[in-house]
Amino acid sequence: MKRAAILLLLCISLAFGQLPKESVAPVPTGGSGGVGDVVGPASATAGCIPKLDATGKILSESSVCEDATDVTITGKNLKIGTTVLNATAGVIVPLAIATSSPISPAATGFYLNNNAGAVTYNLPAITAATVGLQMCFRQAVGKSGAITLQLPASTSMDIDGANGTAAGTLVSGGALGDAACVVGQAVGQYVGYVGKGTWTNN
Repeated sequence: MKRAAILLLLCISLAFGQLPKESVAPVPTGGSGGVGDVVGPASATAGCIPKLDATGKILSESSVCEDATDVTITGKNLKIGTTVLNATAGVIVPLAIATSSPISPAATGFYLNNNAGAVTYNLPAITAATVGLQMCFRQAVGKSGAITLQLPASTSMDIDGANGTAAGTLVSGGALGDAACVVGQAVGQYVGYVGKGTWTNN
C-alpha cells in the first residue's frame, strides 16, 4: 500500500513536470574558503601537501611541496627516526653518550664513552634491511678505558683487509682519544677503520 502511494505521487509529479522537493538532494558548495566539515584556505600553492589542525576539520598549507622533479621542505628539518636532515648543516646523526656498560647501539650515529672506565658496545646483527649501518665510537673528552665492540653471532669484522673471528671483538687499548668507526657491509660482515689508538681485532 505504501509503495503504491509513492508510485502515485511520482506519476503526479512527472505529469506536472517536477519531482517532490524531498527527492532532490542539495548540491554541496565549495570554492573560496570551503564549506562543510573540512575547511581550507581560499588559495594555496599547487603541489603542497595540506595539513590538518587539532580539530581535524581545518586545512592549511604545509611546508612540504612537490613539483615534477623534487620534494621541497621549506624552513623545516626532515627527521627520519633519530636522524635529522638540516638544510644548512646537512645530515645530523644522533649522538649517544654512554655512562654505563654494556650498551646496545642499533642506529647510525656517534657513540662516546663517558663511562668511568671500560665500556662494551654490543653491535647489532646486520640484515638485508640494515646494510650500510654506520657507527663511530670514541672516548669522551678526558675519558679513558678500553672500548670493546662485541660482534653478534655469525658476524665478522674486517680491519685493514683481515677478518677477525666470527662473534669476536674489536678492542681499543684504552688510551685517551681512542676512536674507530664500523660499517655494515653485508649480512654477517662489518668493516672497520681505526681513527686513533691501538685496536685489537679478535
